[in-house]
Amino acid sequence: MKAFIAMKPALSSMLLVALLLLQQSCNDSDMEPAMGEASLTFKAETTHSTLANARVMATGLEYNTILLGLTKLELELEGEQGDDDDDHEGEDADSLDRDEHEEEIEFEGAYVVDLINGMSTPDFGMATLSPGNYDEIEVEFGPVLPDGNTVFIELDYVPEGGVMPVTVQYSNRYTLELELENTRGIDVMADGYTQLLMVLDLDAVFDPVDLSAATADEDGIVRINANSNAAIASAIEANFSDAFKCGEDHDDDGEIDED
Repeated sequence: MKAFIAMKPALSSMLLVALLLLQQSCNDSDMEPAMGEASLTFKAETTHSTLANARVMATGLEYNTILLGLTKLELELEGEQGDDDDDHEGEDADSLDRDEHEEEIEFEGAYVVDLINGMSTPDFGMATLSPGNYDEIEVEFGPVLPDGNTVFIELDYVPEGGVMPVTVQYSNRYTLELELENTRGIDVMADGYTQLLMVLDLDAVFDPVDLSAATADEDGIVRINANSNAAIASAIEANFSDAFKCGEDHDDDGEIDED
């Protein structure tokens, strides 16, 4: 009888510890739901095809360099609304981004995207996403290229009636923010993998622009920027909002999936 009485408190303590551990395990499970992973790839395309090196002589333009300075890419869950800034007056904006909307910031940093060689410096790596359907993508490009540019594109073309190719260099140094909508949405599954593809349509950028109206510098290079051929630079910049699209590329064929 005495032995039984002596063991009873010890047994109760063991059961209490087990219950506490089980509760803690459940709480940890609730706090850390299964997430998905995503990678990001950039491509350039023309009306002929999507190419890793973005060169298509048949278009009349030969692209030598295409560099983009990416500073942020966010995906927004379907139906999600941003918080009213008045509700957080006096709070640090960066703190809000990280503490309350961290799941929306998927790629953030200073990335030099080289569309000719199909690479990014540093590499995008993998991003962790909450499961769900993302129907809006926000992209921000900034002046993080080595020479302080946001966008730098060099191409050669032969003017109508000409024989020798002319080198054109387009650049800008301002922050470019784009909001892209995907009607189908981008599905992210728990413990799943999503390959994101962002495509720059070169035809949409340059086809509406008359490059022959640009003036060359003394070295024969046509420079198009805020200080040289500024009107043409503005025309090119106006095309960027419709020149990007983003979606999934599960079969890794360099094309955004249609279904």
